[in-house]
Amino acid sequence: YAKGAIDPDLLRRILELSRCVCIGPKPRLLGHCSGASLVCLNFQEAATALGRDSGSAAYDTAAEFYAELLQRDIVNSNLILTRGQYGLSAFFGGGIKHLPKWGEAAVDPTGAGAPVLAVAAVALGSGADWQTAAELANIAAGLVVQKPGTATVGWEALLQPVGALDNLPPPERP
Repeated sequence: YAKGAIDPDLLRRILELSRCVCIGPKPRLLGHCSGASLVCLNFQEAATALGRDSGSAAYDTAAEFYAELLQRDIVNSNLILTRGQYGLSAFFGGGIKHLPKWGEAAVDPTGAGAPVLAVAAVALGSGADWQTAAELANIAAGLVVQKPGTATVGWEALLQPVGALDNLPPPERP
């Protein structure tokens, strides 16, 4: 939350030493994230980072335009842009995947970005491809916003709606 826990020098060192770095930066820190495996922003944060009017997250073309500018001018990384009631858009390796909002109507959209980043990071770190990581992240966001307040989602709840992933082993518990 832009409190300075990781300064730009430490972030640069982390990026140099790590194989998979997934970041959800505030717009003012975005320029230090180039080279991360994944950068996750909401649509408003993307607009702010670009110094543009937020426009409407409803349009896939707006998300594509912002992602192109971000990737070209600020951060050379794969991106997920969360778009509130319109779902999310993932931009990875030259590919684009627009995913509509998953699930029921939102009870409270507070904090949906953190589960998107966390689930995408765990999926990628576990060897999932980008499309699977984006789809799991989208489901996590859809589950979290169906609960009041800042909420969490467990693996069982996350994997239950994912019929194609039924053959995955359950996560190991410490």
